[in-house]
Amino acid sequence: MSARTHRAALLAIGAVALAARLWGIGFGATQPLARPDEEFFALRAMGLFSHPYDALANGWPGGYASLLHALLRLERIFSLGDANLACALAVRPLSIYLPARALSAVFGAASILPVYGLARAWRSEGAGLFAAAAYAVNLLAVRDGHFAVTDAPLCFLVACCLWACARNALLAAGAFAGAALGIKYSAAPLVVPCAICAVLALRRGEPPLRAALLPTLVALLAFLLVTPSVLRDPAAFWSGVQSHAARYGASALPFYSGRVLPAAFGWTGFALGAAGLANRRALPAAAFALCVIALLAPLQIPYARYASPLLPPLAAGVGIALDALLRRNRIVAAALAAAALLPPALRTAQLDRLLSREDTRDLAARWLIREGRPVESFGGWAHVHALERGAQEACAGALPPHLRAPVPTLAGSSRPWGELVGKGATGWEALGNALVRPTLDDVADPEAELVVDGRAPADFVNLGPPAALDEVCWPEQARFSPGALGIRERFDAFFVPLDSFSGAIRPGPEVIVRRRVCGNSAGTRTR
Repeated sequence: MSARTHRAALLAIGAVALAARLWGIGFGATQPLARPDEEFFALRAMGLFSHPYDALANGWPGGYASLLHALLRLERIFSLGDANLACALAVRPLSIYLPARALSAVFGAASILPVYGLARAWRSEGAGLFAAAAYAVNLLAVRDGHFAVTDAPLCFLVACCLWACARNALLAAGAFAGAALGIKYSAAPLVVPCAICAVLALRRGEPPLRAALLPTLVALLAFLLVTPSVLRDPAAFWSGVQSHAARYGASALPFYSGRVLPAAFGWTGFALGAAGLANRRALPAAAFALCVIALLAPLQIPYARYASPLLPPLAAGVGIALDALLRRNRIVAAALAAAALLPPALRTAQLDRLLSREDTRDLAARWLIREGRPVESFGGWAHVHALERGAQEACAGALPPHLRAPVPTLAGSSRPWGELVGKGATGWEALGNALVRPTLDDVADPEAELVVDGRAPADFVNLGPPAALDEVCWPEQARFSPGALGIRERFDAFFVPLDSFSGAIRPGPEVIVRRRVCGNSAGTRTR
């Protein structure tokens, strides 16, 4: 295959990768909590308009919030203007989320380049193309590429670091490792491949300064450049690092090795990826993968996205294994390539198709807006977003016409919304928390005219049982169902199957709307 053909093939793979991540990117259009953690980073990015990053103690470095902050500044120039950003998030969430999700899609699609380079450095051009294709349609990588969270940028930096290691570019490897750690602490295992490459460089006779000391210094500088708040509050940084220890104490290895990675790659792709990492030249990446697995195995609260750093090296392993087979038996290699690439591609298309449909909570919100009655919304992370009338009126005056939108009316009046909105940029983060997350408390005896109940799957860990309601006084008025639940995560409040999409109708939890037919219906919230 000529160099021109290789470039054309890589460009086509990149186009597929980007399209897969952009399709369905507008999911949960009216729900600020459609993907948990998006609101966390958006609000921290807003907070940076008035104060330094202050979430180190929560276990999050500041790199991604700073990236979103820069994106918000660009949006203010081109689209948001002087709008109150907290109100924009609460009234029209996609005005904040969509550019950030698109950025994640770009990071995800761009990751095929270092994955390609990694497999090429280890094996050949053909291995690089196979690896790029495996990453382009990987279910978990595509899913992460839809979200305004850290995982897609993290995978890009992990892939770049491993590629630099494969090319013996130790300074670049250190820079990428430090930047990745500034995005998310789960990049810490990158110290292993960097250390292996440094040892190999020393054995080749390179001076210690160039082989180890300078790369370490570059990594430290990159980390501090990406998350400089560490220098301002080292105690909070260390407290946040220590907080990760609370997540351990169980065995999550069956979840990751038996469910997450096979769902991401398919069983054939997963097996090929592991086999490809047995290549001697892939030692640094194989050691990195083993280190990540060792950290994932004892987790007691496992999330599928925690396995994201494994995707670049495993995709490169797929490319290496397929290229090796291709040189021995083209027919067998073609069959295994189809078995490795087609199942995840099909599941990715099913995921994208599902995300492109209206969320159950969006449907419920439209129904409630049409009714125009005060509502109590509960269900924790599964709740339907609504705003008190005072909040709606205050935000209407703080948003330009193109950002205004109808929102279900939440019963009651809990805060001086006009005063909170009037604080401007200094109050965006606090206001956003109040607007986006006021209904996470369970309400045992709601006193609104309507109750909307978002119900997570029965085995979902992060929610208790729904509040009991007298069905005589609260008859069901409407129900919005996601269809078959498929295989879902027990801890993650992103209510979309991890696998088995065939029976799913739309994203979101089961949502039931009930109307009060007896007793008080004054529309005041019970606290």
